[in-house]
Amino acid sequence: MALSLKICVTQPDCKTIEITEVTGEYSVANTGGWGVPNPTIADALTATVSIEKRKEDGTYENAVVIDAFPTLPNITETAFAITGFDYSGAVDSTFADGIYKIIYEVTGDDGAAFTASVEKIVALTCNIECCYKKLGVKAAKQSCGDDITKKFNEMTPLMFTLNSAKECGNVISLQNQIDYLTKLCTKCGCGCS
Repeated sequence: MALSLKICVTQPDCKTIEITEVTGEYSVANTGGWGVPNPTIADALTATVSIEKRKEDGTYENAVVIDAFPTLPNITETAFAITGFDYSGAVDSTFADGIYKIIYEVTGDDGAAFTASVEKIVALTCNIECCYKKLGVKAAKQSCGDDITKKFNEMTPLMFTLNSAKECGNVISLQNQIDYLTKLCTKCGCGCS
């Protein structure tokens, strides 16, 4: 069996994403892991993370490639943090809500040159979630008939739909939910960007 990279992508805050390698060590139960007969981590020479944001037409923006070596690869599940600045070059920037393609690639030499990679599609929605929470706090302080409460009540089922679309991996539905919720957050001025 060949090396089969595995990653988890999380967003601890709106300005950071974390890539955690969960490939693990080679074993009978994990034949795609690091170690003989597959390459070892010591054989790795480079590790990169490529990030591409999905555009409205379904294509992706040009990739931003970030050097993750030597933090990655690892078998300790140590996360590699990527900031909005790393991605955009803008100081104090957040990741825009949307769908992103993350490609983690390792190259090396274990007697023969090797390249292993894994691609993951993720939805980053931190700004929408922050907007929804702020709107909820404002709605709790207002009377039931005001515009803030109405906007919060409109967003509540949409947030459940957004989370369902994330779980199902329906990219088109997910993109539609993100676009609509982003517009609602922009109109109410409750965003977190």
